[in-house]
Amino acid sequence: MSHYLNNEEFERNIRDYIRLKKSKDPADSFDLTIVSNSLLGMFQELSSRILRGFDFKLIDREDASQEAVMICFNKVEQFDPTRGSKAFSYMTACCMNHFRQMYRIEKKQVEMKRRFKEMLIDKFRGQVNKSTLAAFEDEKLQQELN
Repeated sequence: MSHYLNNEEFERNIRDYIRLKKSKDPADSFDLTIVSNSLLGMFQELSSRILRGFDFKLIDREDASQEAVMICFNKVEQFDPTRGSKAFSYMTACCMNHFRQMYRIEKKQVEMKRRFKEMLIDKFRGQVNKSTLAAFEDEKLQQELN
């Protein structure tokens, strides 16, 4: 079975990234750029694969994917392979949690939008009824005067 991310390579890149990020040696900055770019590609692939399972209505999929990549870069330094989890599992959980949070927020926004539309429709109906009633009463008054 072919996996879209090699977990050993993923973990090695994460360990290298953490080590190079903590390094004070200016010579490591080039290596950090290479490892960062490699991790960027892996995080993008991971987030785009996970994103397929979510049906966002208001949120742009590219924006959601980029946010997940940023979350991964923020959480990567907290990854500790000695705690028993694999890098793929840890980063997948980070992406999933972020997408779930985005989905909950979007769901609330959709509900608020629906309620607002209903409120406007009800208010508009009330105005139409009042104006229709006022026009009807004006006609009735004019007929009585004639």
